[in-house]
Amino acid sequence: MIKELSKNSKLPFSIKTRTGLNEADKKAQSKFIIEASNYCHIISIHGRVTKQIYA
Repeated sequence: MIKELSKNSKLPFSIKTRTGLNEADKKAQSKFIIEASNYCHIISIHGRVTKQIYA
């Protein structure tokens, strides 16, 4: 989706994400963030996983 947006948009855009859904998901999420960095201008990463909410 991010790759397609990049191809079809003339405007810069950003994404915001967490480090993952839970601790086990962090490796896959890191891979996603690295891949997404090839197509968007800014990536904002929230330091906690989704499951931690307000920890």
